[in-house]
Amino acid sequence: MKLFHKLRTFIWASGLTGFLLLFHPILTILITRRRDLSQASDLDGSSIIQIGYVVFCTFIIFRELTIFNQFLLKKIIFRSPIKFLLLFNILCFLSALWSTNTILTLYRSFECLVFLLLITLTIKKLLIKFTFDQVIEWTIWFAFWNLVVGILFRLKLVGLSGISIPFLPSRLFFPLFFFIIVLFGKKTLPKIVTIVIAIIGLSNKIFIGISMGFLSFINGSVRNKIIFVFFGISLFFIIAFFGFDEVLLNSLFYGRDSIGLEDASGRKQVWKYLINAGLEKPLIGYGFASGELSLLSVSSWKGAINSHNSFVSAFVNTGVLGLILLIIFFYKTLILILKIRNKQKRIAFLSTIIIITVVSVSAPGIGGRVYGSWIPSVFLISLMIGLIVLDSLKRNSTKIRKNN
Repeated sequence: MKLFHKLRTFIWASGLTGFLLLFHPILTILITRRRDLSQASDLDGSSIIQIGYVVFCTFIIFRELTIFNQFLLKKIIFRSPIKFLLLFNILCFLSALWSTNTILTLYRSFECLVFLLLITLTIKKLLIKFTFDQVIEWTIWFAFWNLVVGILFRLKLVGLSGISIPFLPSRLFFPLFFFIIVLFGKKTLPKIVTIVIAIIGLSNKIFIGISMGFLSFINGSVRNKIIFVFFGISLFFIIAFFGFDEVLLNSLFYGRDSIGLEDASGRKQVWKYLINAGLEKPLIGYGFASGELSLLSVSSWKGAINSHNSFVSAFVNTGVLGLILLIIFFYKTLILILKIRNKQKRIAFLSTIIIITVVSVSAPGIGGRVYGSWIPSVFLISLMIGLIVLDSLKRNSTKIRKNN
């Protein structure tokens, strides 16, 4: 009964926008079916339902924006690095003018804008209603909610035969919350579960992201420095005992035949192909979402529907300007995080942006459509920016609550 009450509180904590964000993975389970990759851009029944969901979200967002004074929301979007993501989104819309598939580009651009607003509205409500610890608790619930739903989704696609690898959904969503859960979580069990899942997910990009994230600990509190030293000493003894190459092949390059980008699941070849194609239209690209899909559909990598690299996707789809806007977005976010005075927040946020960046250069993310690591990346960056903005406005906290 207590768990049910907590679950109900979690679902409705941020109102209808939060509910719609939580419902999205459920909807994905209900309507997704296996189909041929050649049908990736086709309009079918499930696509109609998705469009209907996005339209309904648009109605709710419009209602929220017109009924309430969005003082804090404006600060989060227009007075922060998110404005560059918004400009990137506008460019995505404009790319429909020269897209290889105008309708697809318009819809995917609109979808990105809707989810950006849905996420930022949800975060804004959480920041207004709750304390820092309560917001973090909701965020942890959000991460585990998507993990559980992701496992159910995996079992629906492959059945019980996939029970040996049920944590594949954790490769692009859940691990991005690693440092938020481990450093800010109040309970030990979720931390242990998070660490275990990050390990058994057997994702090279997650291993690399978490390893690089620990580097930020050296600039933190005494406790953080102790953790960094312990991690470093443990790694030293493991390498000394098993050998450097053996450790890499069983961690950062798990499942590969050799150490290096040339064996990175074919990504290097796909990136090279798409970059070369992008250089033929470097100023405008081939159209958001549709560009890389159309290029890959006529290539020798017909099993791929995207570049598995946010920055390559941005360049191929929207040209140099899109790539620059995306880079500025990440750079400005990093600079904003480095200016945080609270050491614990700075280390947790810095580690999180590091792992998001690592995942972004090796998986579908912010530079493409709403897919893969897009939602967790946008959610976490918006959350961190929102918390930073709120801290800077603490002196005017009465005004913030009054206007919202």
